[in-house]
Formats: sequence, structure tokens, C-alpha cells
Amino acid sequence: MQPNIKFSSKRLMLSLMLCSCSVILLQNHNVSPKNSFTVNLLCMLGGLAVSAVMFLPSVILKKTRDTDFLTVSAQSTPKLKIPLAAVYALYFVYAAEYFLLPYTDLFCKKYYPEVSPCVIGLCLLGACVYAAYKGANIISRFGLFLFAFALLTNLLMFGGSITSLDFANDSFALKADWDSALSTVIYFCAPSFIAVIYACLAGETKNFTLKQPLFALFFTALKYALVLFFVSFAVGAYAQRQDYQSFILSRVAHFDGFAGIESLFVALATMSVFMIISLFLSCINKSAQQGRLKNSILFAAIIFAVSFIAEWNNSVKEIFINDYIFIIFTAVVAVLIPLAYIFTGRKAK
Repeated sequence: MQPNIKFSSKRLMLSLMLCSCSVILLQNHNVSPKNSFTVNLLCMLGGLAVSAVMFLPSVILKKTRDTDFLTVSAQSTPKLKIPLAAVYALYFVYAAEYFLLPYTDLFCKKYYPEVSPCVIGLCLLGACVYAAYKGANIISRFGLFLFAFALLTNLLMFGGSITSLDFANDSFALKADWDSALSTVIYFCAPSFIAVIYACLAGETKNFTLKQPLFALFFTALKYALVLFFVSFAVGAYAQRQDYQSFILSRVAHFDGFAGIESLFVALATMSVFMIISLFLSCINKSAQQGRLKNSILFAAIIFAVSFIAEWNNSVKEIFINDYIFIIFTAVVAVLIPLAYIFTGRKAK
């Protein structure tokens, strides 16, 4: 391992873009059928605009100082190193649950009902521990393979749904339920979690340009728009009666006698969540700056313990998959805390 060698900023941004795709892959009645396709599309764009704003502090640090928030905070306020590390570790545990719980639920309900969600979560976390131990550089290399796999899966899913398009299934008119529209906007703010990862790992990358986060969010918006379009017009009301609408889209995709690519869809969702949690653990390791394997195992165990409790207590589960809590917490660690360092620039006494 050579953790001090910088790797391509493009590669990290590609990995973050692929991580953000998990939001639409795991969508489960978060996009309201009370709104027309056009309104949901505008809500999606509004949510991603918020995500772009949350990138600004980490982008400013990278562009002006060629570093990341964790490095700046450790240099400026060493006495706050442990409290800040605890806050960010708490965020990454919460965010890991935000993705892990829906993923294991989808896997077991829709694809493999004979197995326990806890077993799936344990296997995934074991792989994440190994990846986090290797570091963000190695994880981002895996992103190149995931990108090619995602392209194949999306081509099959969208191409196989073209013949099912029926524009009577939804509307292009501006028909909206405003409470539902607000909830949809909040849900599509979820990709802002990648700004937190970037705030922690940007200092390990080289050759950054402002175009990179913009392109990442643009292609994320394109992926989301295509999923919304095909779910609305190829699957229609049937999708709204089922859980996990993107999975339903993969199931109805067909080419002549070949029907359903749900296996590829589940594999894509698995690799996306794997990359998210692996990068979360890498960020925790960087904030601790020692004991990479020990920290990875410890926090993976914490994540597993919380997910185990959540599977048995629905009230706990609801807390960890709450969009509003997730976005507020993300705003604090992606924007408010880094901005305090950017604007004050105070040094430790």
C-alpha cells in the first residue's frame, strides 16, 4: 500500500458519480405518483442543484489550497481533531445505514427472499472492510470496472423498455401536489453525500478541475432522468403498486424472448453500495490517521450492529432512512463545518 501517492481526481469523481446512482437504484416510493413526470423531473433537478451547492466548500479548499477539509482542520485546530473525527464518523455510520438498510431490504424482498438481510449486510461489510484497508486509490480503480458494468446494465434496462413505452401512462403537464413535490426535492438532495466524501478525500487526488464535479452531477441527472422517464412511461401505475420501482423497471425490460435483467440490476446496486460504504470507511480511517484495519473492522461492526437492531425495530429503521435527517446532517458536515474554517481561517492557540 502507498497511501501518500496521489491518484487521479477524475477517477475519484467517477467513483462518486457511480455512488450517487444508488439513490435512484434504491428508490422506493420516494418519487410521488401524485406529481406528473415533468414535475418530478424538476424536483430532481432542484435536488441536484442543492447537491452542487454542498460541493462548494470542498471545491474551494481543493482549488485554492489543493487540500481537503480533514487536512485543513487537523492543521488549524489540532485540539478539535478528536471531536471532529467523532462527528464525521457518526455521519458516515448514519449514512452507511441510509443505504445499507434499503439495499438489504431490496435484495431479500425482491431477489433472494430465503436469506436474512443481516447475512447479506454482514457479507457486504466484510468486503468493504478489505477495500477500505486497501484505501481510496484502490477503491476508485474498482470504479472503472463498475462504470463499464453500469453502462451495460443501463443499456439493457433502457433499451429493453423502449417497446413498452406508453405516453398515456403519465403526463408532461405541470401537475403537482406541493407536499409531495417538496418530499421529492428533499429525496433528490441525497446525492449530496458524495460532497462529504470529497471533502475528506480530495487532498489525496491530483489534476482537479472545476468541470469534474459539474460533469459528475450532469451525468447523475441524466441517469436519474432516464430512470424517471422509463418508470413513468414504460411501467406506469404498475410500478407504483410495487416496492423499488427501478428494480421493477429492470424486471420488465425485455428483448424478444429474453426478459428481465434483475440479476444485473441487483449486481449493480450491490457494487454501488459496496463502493459507498468502502469510501465511508476510508474517510473514517483518514480522520483517525492510524489503525486502518482496526478502525475499518470496528466501524463495520458498529454499522452491522445498528442494522441488526433496525431489522428488529422498525422505529429505529425509520430514523436511519429518514430523508430529512439525512440531508440536514449532510449539510452540517459538507457545508457548515467546512465553511467555518474557510471564513475564519483561525489557527490553534
